[in-house]
Amino acid sequence: MYKHIIGCLLVLLVPFSGFAAYPTCDALTHLTLSTPKGNMTIKERMHDLGINGLSVALVKDFSVACTFAAGNKDTRNRHVDPSTLFQVASISKPITALAVLKLAEEGQIELTNSPNKYLTRWKLEPSNTGNTHVAITDVLNHTAGINVPSFAGYAVGTPLPTTEQILNGESPSNSPKVNITSAPKQQYQYSGGGYTVLEMLIEDVSKQSFTDYVEASILKPLGMHSSHFAQPLDSDLKEQIALGSSGRLPESGGYFNYPELAAAGMWSNAADVARLVVGIQTSAKQGMKGILTPETTKKMLTPFEDSMSGLGLVIDDMYFSHTGHNNGYVSMMLGHDSAGYGIAVLTSAEQPAIISEIIVAIGKAEKWEDF
Repeated sequence: MYKHIIGCLLVLLVPFSGFAAYPTCDALTHLTLSTPKGNMTIKERMHDLGINGLSVALVKDFSVACTFAAGNKDTRNRHVDPSTLFQVASISKPITALAVLKLAEEGQIELTNSPNKYLTRWKLEPSNTGNTHVAITDVLNHTAGINVPSFAGYAVGTPLPTTEQILNGESPSNSPKVNITSAPKQQYQYSGGGYTVLEMLIEDVSKQSFTDYVEASILKPLGMHSSHFAQPLDSDLKEQIALGSSGRLPESGGYFNYPELAAAGMWSNAADVARLVVGIQTSAKQGMKGILTPETTKKMLTPFEDSMSGLGLVIDDMYFSHTGHNNGYVSMMLGHDSAGYGIAVLTSAEQPAIISEIIVAIGKAEKWEDF
């Protein structure tokens, strides 16, 4: 199991209002990580890799059990704490998938229909590959043959494109036009562009902004009160963030804006991402009140044919997960689909190795299945 986690990660190159405090994961202070350079603690490995900030939340018995934070938010040596916000990048996609599935449960859309049936301001152009029907489920599990795998972000202070400009590849968008480039339903083809199509679908169907619908229908019910799709970031949140670190950012740290909200735009903390893990777990389990029905959640947790791609999630046997990688940030969430345990790890650097090392060490220590 943990070999798949490592593989997935290596391809990635003032207290906050509403934050619920949890006990500290004291055991993580002395947790031993197995690294190529020998055994290290989390803080030793952070120093070794040049990681400024890191936050962890553990899930046990279908609830957030404890949190752990280490390092600094910025060069002013303001310490990371459990409420500190990080860009979680593609962990935005499971949130978007939940929103789409919620619309389906409300009877507003049919997942087997084409997105074009519901899009009013823009249309996904037909494929020239001979198979013209793309279902919403195909977009959710990255088998729609849609291009634009990821987004580069925009330097703070530069103009941000609208969703329609992103989809059309029009200035000031820095990504190509979103369209179908290979036959649907044939193969896995990861697409952030496809999730931007879903962003517009959510708005057109709900008659609300993506942010408003997701906040009311997904974030609040899950208790994710510290999570925000704010691009650009609201000024009153800037003191709460950990600045990212990469070769494309100032040496003092920083971040890019990602107006592609559904694909990459969420700011969050580890406890909130852990609540997302819990929300999926409780939805999957019969007899527990979740954000979706068990029947819908089963679809979410079912991979496409021989791939590991569910509806907005990576599926590996009994585990579901998703990674996130924006400029200066790498993160991961992982949950067992029935046993009620899991983890969220967020970092303000592009060093994914420490995430897999933490998850493997905790999985072994806690005797998680297949670790």
